[in-house]
Amino acid sequence: MDHGILTEDTAELICHRLFGADLVLRSPRLIEKSGAKELTDILIIIDDTILIFQSKSLLMDIENLDNTKIARIIKRYRNAKQQINTTLNAHNRNAEVHATTPLEVEFILDWEHIRKKVAIVTINIPDTFYNNPEWRFQFPSRVENHKGIFVHTFLLADLDRAQKELTTPGDFMNYLSVREKAFIENRIIIGNELDFLAFYKTRYPELEAAIKDNTLNILFEPGIWEGYRSIEKERIIERDPVVSD
Repeated sequence: MDHGILTEDTAELICHRLFGADLVLRSPRLIEKSGAKELTDILIIIDDTILIFQSKSLLMDIENLDNTKIARIIKRYRNAKQQINTTLNAHNRNAEVHATTPLEVEFILDWEHIRKKVAIVTINIPDTFYNNPEWRFQFPSRVENHKGIFVHTFLLADLDRAQKELTTPGDFMNYLSVREKAFIENRIIIGNELDFLAFYKTRYPELEAAIKDNTLNILFEPGIWEGYRSIEKERIIERDPVVSD
C-alpha cells in the first residue's frame, strides 16, 4: 500500500480510538465554483471545537540524519501548515463544506457553531532507533501559534502510544492544553514526546507548578517513559491486556 495512504489510514484509526468513529470525518469536501476539493485529511468536531488533522509521511532512512533530510522533513511540515490554511480560510468565508460520517451520513458543516480551532500535524518516518530514548527522532517544533490557532506536531508513532494513555476526548484535549502552555512558554526542556507524556501521567503537579511559575523550569532526562512502562507494567496490563510498545 502507498505509504501516504497507509499513514492517513493509521491516523484515522488513532482518531477513531480517541474520539469514536462518529466524530471523525475523513477528507471533508470544500465546495468551490471550480469544483469540490479536499478540505483537510481528517476533521473532528467536538462541541464547538474542530480539530484539523494533516498527515505527512516520508519514506527515507534517518539513521544518518543530515541537513538535506531535515530540510525535507521541515518542507513537509510547512506544506501541512499551508493545507491547514484551507480550513481556516473556509471558516472565515463561511464556505460550503460537505462531510460524510463512517456510517455514510452526509451533512453540511455549520461554521457558525464553531468557536475554537486546533490543528494537529502527524509525521510518519521510519526510525530504526525509535525504541532508544536517547536517539529516537523528534520533530523540534512541537507547538506553534499559526494564524491565531495552535498547531501541534506529533510523530505518528508517538501519537499512537499517547492514545493508549489518553483514552477519552477530554483526556486528549487536556493534554493538548497542557502541551501548549508547556512548550509555548518554554517552561519545559525535553528530549522526546513520550518522556513528557510519562511525566504528565505520573508527576502532573510538578508540571502544573512549572507552567504557572516563571521561575521554575523542568529538564527531562531520557528514559522516563521506559521507567513508567516498567514500574507500572502490571497496572498497564490490567488496564490493557493487549500491551505493545
